[in-house]
Formats: sequence, structure tokens, C-alpha cells
Amino acid sequence: MPMYSEIALAHMTQPRNVGPPEGEYLTGQAGEPGDGPWVRLYLRVSEFRGPGKKSCHIIEKVGYHTYGCPATIASASAVCELVTGKSTEAALEITQEDVLLALGDLPEGKRDRPYLALAALKKGIEKIGSKERSPR
Repeated sequence: MPMYSEIALAHMTQPRNVGPPEGEYLTGQAGEPGDGPWVRLYLRVSEFRGPGKKSCHIIEKVGYHTYGCPATIASASAVCELVTGKSTEAALEITQEDVLLALGDLPEGKRDRPYLALAALKKGIEKIGSKERSPR
């Protein structure tokens, strides 16, 4: 059995941010339900405009649903924590290595699992400005 860090095990056994947040949210999905692993992220995003500054979008809250191995679950949970409170620009700069660091790494053969959560994040952020918001 692969060895997981205590942090990764905690995300696997007690995942955080499962399900959509309250209010309106954008949805990004990577992978297809019924056809292997998938991750769906729900992003509650607000616009922020500082004095004399251009506006930016802040990720207020993130939730997810996923199907996959425990490393996929841990990765989705960790991505939610990493992007909450960040601007969408900063969130898009998060890498698989950042997720692995937040999880205390994943075993060989599982280190690619953050990809689905990060791809779902990108797809959700790309919907900013569209009418594709889901009410809760």
C-alpha cells in the first residue's frame, strides 16, 4: 500500500468543502462522470475594486464533488483550501507541485492526481463574465 502523509490522509478521510457553496457559483469540471475519475469545482467569486485600481475577482468559497482514488479526493480538497481567498489570477498560478507540497506529497504513481482539480478550477474561472452561474 502506498505511503501517504498525515496531511494527505486527513484530506482523504475528512475531506473539506464537499458540495457547492451557498449563493451563486460557477462550475468547472474535468473528466466525465461515468467515464473514469472526475472533479467538479463550485466557485463563489466576487468582484473587488480597490480605490483607483482596476477590478479583480476574488474566490470567496469553493466546494467540490469528485469520483476517483483517495489521492484525487485529497487533491480536490487541498485545491479548495489553496484557492479560497485568492484572486483568480493568483489561483491560476497554482501548480501541481504546490498542491503536492500542501498535501505533504503523494506516493509515486499518484503525483499526477492534482491535475483534474486544477483543470476544473481553470474551466470554472474561464466562465467569469458569462451567465453560467448556478443558484443554490
